[in-house]
Amino acid sequence: MGFWDVFAQPLATLGAAGMAVVAAGIAWKGVKLSVNAQRDEAKKDRDLQWRKIQRSERLGLLSDAARVAAALSSHATVYAAFDEALMPAGHEEPKAGMAKEQEAFDATYAETRSVLLRLRVLGLTEVEKALEALLSDAGWIVHPPPPEFAHEFSEEWTVYDHREKVDQAIRGALDEVPQT
Repeated sequence: MGFWDVFAQPLATLGAAGMAVVAAGIAWKGVKLSVNAQRDEAKKDRDLQWRKIQRSERLGLLSDAARVAAALSSHATVYAAFDEALMPAGHEEPKAGMAKEQEAFDATYAETRSVLLRLRVLGLTEVEKALEALLSDAGWIVHPPPPEFAHEFSEEWTVYDHREKVDQAIRGALDEVPQT
């Protein structure tokens, strides 16, 4: 009996086992690369979805800011149009119209406060500042101050200026909204 007669079968088995281990290592490496690629792709998809959600939220908030700015400006304008100095004496319509605008303004005020908070949270400070100034100015018009505080109120009509600043700030914020 020769060397090959005794050791051929065990050496062939060891060779086959070694090739199986190498093949398993190659397969493991391939699976690991595939899993890593799938994980990276899933992360990219999640990041893209998150950016889309953030973009949608910012656009919705800017839309809300534009809507409440228009409403505040409108309430102040309509309220000012009911100024009793412009109406003939004895008419009750101005008082009813003014009361209606005050109620509508108060509802818009609450919504505007919510929008201002959301603007602050998302870091849209320029829009927040401009909307806050419009809210303040419209508030002074719709809810005139008592006579002892009248000196703090400017007689100059600045609602439209503040509205324009809100619109400019919104346009600037839209330029900063990332594209997806």
